This record gives sequence, structure tokens and C-alpha cells, in this order.
Amino acid sequence: MEPPERIAERERALALAAVDAIAVYPIREVYQEGGRPPHGNILVLCALTVRVTCWARGTTSLRPSQAVDPLLAWAVKALSGQRYGGLAHDTDQAELELDYDLGETPFVRASQDFVVTYQHLKGNAESTT
Repeated sequence: MEPPERIAERERALALAAVDAIAVYPIREVYQEGGRPPHGNILVLCALTVRVTCWARGTTSLRPSQAVDPLLAWAVKALSGQRYGGLAHDTDQAELELDYDLGETPFVRASQDFVVTYQHLKGNAESTT
């Protein structure tokens, strides 16, 4: 794992780049045993948290928070309510985190979490029922 200062250095370089950016990555997955369907196998209820991080620069006429809004709006529209072809029960918006750097080149990092809920059989992650 990279040291935090190296990650911060890379994020700062990304924020100073000429274009805005979006990164999508999983951050947490939790499991809970569910009930027994009629066939008797135990269901495992799962919640996968996916983080969408957007970086946007400000300009003299546009605050960083205004610059990141269209990126966040796209992520919410693209992911909220998704069922991924029936593999998931739902995708819900969760937490939004904003981090500002108002230095020489102002930018904002906005991280929106989404929780994807799905299920599979205990001992058989390929079967959903």
C-alpha cells in the first residue's frame, strides 16, 4: 500500500491537470446471512459500497463546487436505481464527501458512495436464488 503522502501528491497532480476526472472503485463489501428459501439453501445478503470520486478545477468565473456538479449529476443518474441486468436488488446513493483545496489552482474532490445490494447462495456465489 502506498504511503498517504504519495497518494496525496498524486491526487494534487491529477487535480492540477487540464481536465476534470472521475474514478470508480469498490471500498467495502458486507455480508449477512438471510433466510432459507423454499429449496433450503441459505441466502447471503450482500451490500457492496462503490465510491465515485470526481475532481474538478475552479476558474476565475467558476467555483470548484460548481465545476464538479455536472460530474456528480452524471454519476447519480448513471448509478442510482441500477439493477445490473437483474444481478442486484438496487443501487442507492449513500454518503457524499467534499474536500476543497483553495490554493493557487483551486479544486474540489467530491466522493459519492453508492450501495449495491444483491444476494447469492451460501457456498455458491454464482447462484442468486
